[in-house]
Amino acid sequence: MQDETEHLSTFTPEPTLLTTKHAATASALTQTIATTKNTLTQSISTTEIVETLPEPIFENHCKNDSTDLGKYGYYEWQRTKEGETSEIDCVYNLPDKKSSVSRRCFRLTWEQPDHSQCLTKNDAELIKMTTLEVTAENAKAITANLTAMVADANKISSAGIEATVRILEDLENKLDPESSKGIADIVSSLLDASDEDLKSSKQNLLDVMTRVAKMLSNNDKDTVWLQKI
Repeated sequence: MQDETEHLSTFTPEPTLLTTKHAATASALTQTIATTKNTLTQSISTTEIVETLPEPIFENHCKNDSTDLGKYGYYEWQRTKEGETSEIDCVYNLPDKKSSVSRRCFRLTWEQPDHSQCLTKNDAELIKMTTLEVTAENAKAITANLTAMVADANKISSAGIEATVRILEDLENKLDPESSKGIADIVSSLLDASDEDLKSSKQNLLDVMTRVAKMLSNNDKDTVWLQKI
């Protein structure tokens, strides 16, 4: 028994030798771990961390705001200091004339925008039409285009009506009596505009229709029509 115990106490196991297959497997595993670690390290170092910061507090400013001015367009206002006036280019402008809409920050409250210098989309198109030379050859086409442009009076303002009157004055002597009835349709559409928009052009419209009425055969109908102005 003593000999057996002495034998066990002096036993030293021989180191285990890895086979070629085992060595290859261990090497591949080591490489995989190294690659994964490298990928994770790069991912962490290149990932952009976006921190959502609260909007800074601007005292004595009117906040960002927006207004829909209907036929004059949509406007977005940036924060503006108390007592100052912000200006934005009108949505619809002429190439050679830039106008703006303004809005004042008063007592930390936005006042109503002043868009009195702005045009509507149809206004801008009508003003451009005043630059066309009206001839006997293109008068009918211009009348048709004009009729379409003013069909909805809510899409034009006083500037568009004034432009339309100038075009009508050029047209009245270029159209034959039958075609001149198109002018009556145009003026009829303009009468649907607001009194404020019509105010500056109403008399000129009446003058145009008085002259055109002489060219039309059905004077009774035109007399009734003129009474609407």
